[in-house]
Parts: sequence; structure tokens; C-alpha cells
Amino acid sequence: MFVDSTQFIIQPGRAKMADDEILVKRAMKGDKDAFGQLVQIYQGAVYGLCYHIVGNFADAQDLAQEAFVQAYRDLHQLREPAKFANWLNQLTRNVCGMWLRRQKNKIVPLDEIASNNLADYATPTPLEEIETEEMHQFVRRAIDVLSEKNKLTVTLFYMDGLSYQKIGDFLGVPVSTVKSRLHESRKQLKEELIKMVEKTFEKHKLPKDFADKVLREVTVKRVDIEEDMPVVVLANKSADLQHHR
Repeated sequence: MFVDSTQFIIQPGRAKMADDEILVKRAMKGDKDAFGQLVQIYQGAVYGLCYHIVGNFADAQDLAQEAFVQAYRDLHQLREPAKFANWLNQLTRNVCGMWLRRQKNKIVPLDEIASNNLADYATPTPLEEIETEEMHQFVRRAIDVLSEKNKLTVTLFYMDGLSYQKIGDFLGVPVSTVKSRLHESRKQLKEELIKMVEKTFEKHKLPKDFADKVLREVTVKRVDIEEDMPVVVLANKSADLQHHR
């Protein structure tokens, strides 16, 4: 089935038109635009949490998309729509945890390793990319001196400019706690390091069409599920017939 992805483009500036509870209730009824607004509101938080857990931007972006797709699929399990942010936090942690376990058990073929090594020698890395990666590693080490709670709060704040309130909602803590953690972190990191953190996260922001990509993904997957349902029903009926024979 062909899906016209243009119908799922989100209009800029609409993300904060309604509060979470209203948007979640609308999304539960199949309103994809409402879910798209939720993605726009929390994409920075989810991306920041993924980065905090896995430590690199590319995988964090993939996992952020995976988390939202799963959130859409599991939305009916959310008992209290007003607590969507904290529920999304836990869901994202689970997605990242499963990914880390898969990576731990992943076996890479020797020929693939050799191929990757040859590619590294054949294609010199531009100086700018080396400098960017070095800065990223430096920033990562600098942030690592903070406590886990402060490190995550700093990441969420500087990754996408999230408000104190949204960070608090996502982490399940009061705004005063968010402010306190940021204040402590700024004292530890000093002004020069804070600027480097801002610069590094700015370079690795999510693409502007991230929410649109999520909506296209959940739409395609929903179509696939609907198309497969008759097959599942037939298979179950066939199994029942064999059972009664």
C-alpha cells in the first residue's frame, strides 16, 4: 500500500499548542498530528537521554527514533496520560538497555572487520572531522566528572534547549531540582567548558525533519500490521481446525 508521506508533515510552531495530556488522549484515538507534536516537544529529551546512555550521536539518533516508534505502538498501555513524559523516559531507557545488550552479544565477522579497516586506510578522515571528534571526546570526558543526575540534566538542557519544566517532567523531578543541578554543574565545568558543551551539542542536533521521519515510520509499520492481520487470523483458524481434527 502506498503511503503519502506529505500528509504527515508537521507545521512549525505547533508543538506547544496543547499540553501533554490532551495530546496523548488525541494520539490514543489515532491522531497522528497530536503524536507528532509530542515528538517535537520531547525529541530533544529522548535524544539526549539516548546519547547519555550510549555515548555517541549517530546511535543515539537511531535509538531516539526507535523509542518514539515503540511509544506510539505502546501508547495504549499508558494509564495516566498526564505522566507521558516520565513514561517516555522509562521506555527510552528500556530501548537503550536492549540495544546495549545486543551490542554486547554481537559477533562481527572477521571479513567485515578487515573490510572496515581497509576502508579507514583508503579514505583519509578530513581534518575538520578529526577536530570535531576530538572536541566531542573532550566534552564527554569533561561531563563525566559530574554526577550521573547532573550529567543527564546538563545533556538534556544543552542538547535541545529544553525548558526547566519539560526537563523536570521528563525526569520526574521539580523545576527547582533541575535548576539546582544545572547550577552545580556550571560551577564545576566553568564557563569555557560550558561553551564547548553548547558548541558540540549544537553541531549534533537532530535534523529538522526528525518528527516527520518518526511519523512516516509509525505510519508504514501500522499499515504493515493491518495488512498482516488477516493472515494471522487465517493461521489461527487453521491451527484450530487441526486441533479439532
